[in-house]
Amino acid sequence: MDSLYFTLLRATRELLRGCESLGLACRDPPMATTRLLERIGLTGYAQRSFWERARRIAGSRIQLYRYMDVDFEMAVYLVRRKLLHVDGWLPVDYIDCQLMRSRCFASPQGQALMAYVEGKAMGSEIKINVVRLLSILNGTSEGLAFRVIDGLEQALEGKGLSGLTSALLDAVKLDAVRIMLPKVPSSIRDLASMSPALRKKLLTG
Repeated sequence: MDSLYFTLLRATRELLRGCESLGLACRDPPMATTRLLERIGLTGYAQRSFWERARRIAGSRIQLYRYMDVDFEMAVYLVRRKLLHVDGWLPVDYIDCQLMRSRCFASPQGQALMAYVEGKAMGSEIKINVVRLLSILNGTSEGLAFRVIDGLEQALEGKGLSGLTSALLDAVKLDAVRIMLPKVPSSIRDLASMSPALRKKLLTG
């Protein structure tokens, strides 16, 4: 498995658990910061290697959904800015920081990886933080975001796509997701036809 993506999935899982345990909304947090990487056990060379590889994928886009004139992509950005952390490791946005004021502290400048789903639907431009979207999935259907993450891990490990496709088919049935889609996939064949990223994985194994 690609260590960069494996690390991002681990970091996202830990981030979601942290937000859930504190009742935070995960509105717009980084997907990875140095403190979060340390939390999941990355130090020294492993951490430097992560950021080096993250720089290579910064600006990349993955086409998640395409049907008629609706197109959604996942975009990855590497930023350097003031960062906010709760309890010394959990990256949060300004609003969640205010909710946890006594436990939230800022670092003057740090490196962070941000990921968003971006696209156009119903004449409007949409941009939502990937962690926020996963948090919404969990809030609507308990554990669904973790099923998506587990399915992605299994796919990257070459263990098949059944876990991922099952989780995605459940996700697109939710009102929070289906309201943005002109056609909702109802089968693996639909997923393959509407998701270029998934279709590529199905074709390449």
